[in-house]
Amino acid sequence: MKTQILLSILMLGLHSAFAADTAVKSSNPPTKDSQMPAVKPGGPVGYGPLKLGMTKDAVAALPLTGDISLADGLVEARQKTPLPIGTVSYRSKLGTPLRSEPYDVSLTFKSDRLASIYITLDDASFALFTKQITERYGNGSVNDTRSEEQCIYRNGSNFTLRSGVVQTNWNEPVTRTEKIQTTLTDLLIDACPSRLDMPRVGPIRQKSLTIETVSVDQSPSGSNPF
Repeated sequence: MKTQILLSILMLGLHSAFAADTAVKSSNPPTKDSQMPAVKPGGPVGYGPLKLGMTKDAVAALPLTGDISLADGLVEARQKTPLPIGTVSYRSKLGTPLRSEPYDVSLTFKSDRLASIYITLDDASFALFTKQITERYGNGSVNDTRSEEQCIYRNGSNFTLRSGVVQTNWNEPVTRTEKIQTTLTDLLIDACPSRLDMPRVGPIRQKSLTIETVSVDQSPSGSNPF
């Protein structure tokens, strides 16, 4: 009988201690270091101080110094095919703290408003940009159109090449008919060499970031019987 009473007292004490400890923990909010950054829906609307919708004068007036800044003036880009009326594209340099050399950037204006930002990236920058955008906006929508080509030769040699493009998209709604689309593009073009005893030209690889205003498809999707 005494043993049962002692066990009851011990269990009651343990329960009280656990409840008190739980109350203390729940009353202390998680520290800043323990909180994960929230993933936002949508996608970027610009890069640093460079935002879609800015006028050409506002972009040209951006400081030439700073963490993210234009490292050169705007130079109108020559186009192989004419742009739509009211659309002008410029080349410039974009300085960032990511590397000492500025990025090549193309800025397109429609009706004097910045409508597209195109940045050419190297491998390290592509990986970093992917990480930063994914951390804030999630994984995005991936479209992988790469295909494989088998290279076979009379001497029995054979190997496989892969070519194509991988694009990851994020979309930020603006209006019912317009959205801002951010695209990370990884393009690889390769081909089987005609002869194995000749020097082989390496594959063509290009990586880029595009942030642009695009129209939303308003075509009817058809009736849904369900």
